[in-house]
Amino acid sequence: MRLYTRLLVVMAVGLVSPAATSHADDGFAEGQPWGLEVGLGWGRAPNSAYTRTLETFGFERQTAFTFDGFRVSIVVERKIVSHFSLLLQANNLESRRYERDSGLGPDESFVWNTWAIGVHGRAWLTNQTGRFRGYAQLGFGPTVSVTRFNTRLDASDTDFTQFRDSQWYFHVTGLLGIEGMLGKHIGMFLNGGYVYARAPRNQLDERNRGGGGLVLAGLSARFGSSR
Repeated sequence: MRLYTRLLVVMAVGLVSPAATSHADDGFAEGQPWGLEVGLGWGRAPNSAYTRTLETFGFERQTAFTFDGFRVSIVVERKIVSHFSLLLQANNLESRRYERDSGLGPDESFVWNTWAIGVHGRAWLTNQTGRFRGYAQLGFGPTVSVTRFNTRLDASDTDFTQFRDSQWYFHVTGLLGIEGMLGKHIGMFLNGGYVYARAPRNQLDERNRGGGGLVLAGLSARFGSSR
């Protein structure tokens, strides 16, 4: 993840020239205050005492045919002042599945998913043409984790019994990114950074480290007028 961050910094520095921002084309972010971004990417939540406790009780992490590292993000952006905007961002932070042999038939499973929604501030600079920009972004907000434990209560059971729980916590996100416009209203972006989030929590008061490194790429749209 450090390699991705360094690459983003180098690309952003190469694209952005502070001395040239006064000559930037108003047709880009300066003249179109509203933005929408849809991104897909990859993330890796680190192991923690929470996951090690699961392993102690015989659960094994399942990565085949799951969306373990898959990430999706949706962002609505509004420019507030020159070179600064506020964003509402929603994205998933983690999807994990653990299984173990229950001794009563097919394996038991313990699954959880964590989502985040937050308010972010984004400071950015454009290059001379105004068609590329580099930015730094910081945000925070609530997270929700939904856990599902599927088990057979008796060897004669034909169906699993599911125990479900929802837990709330908070997250803090820091990102570096770049964006380039393909046309007047459509562009592409790449960003990466780190998310701090500790959810869910077990009965031993151990919290999972549900954030971790994150890289996203996708399409952006610009519209509206500040005039």
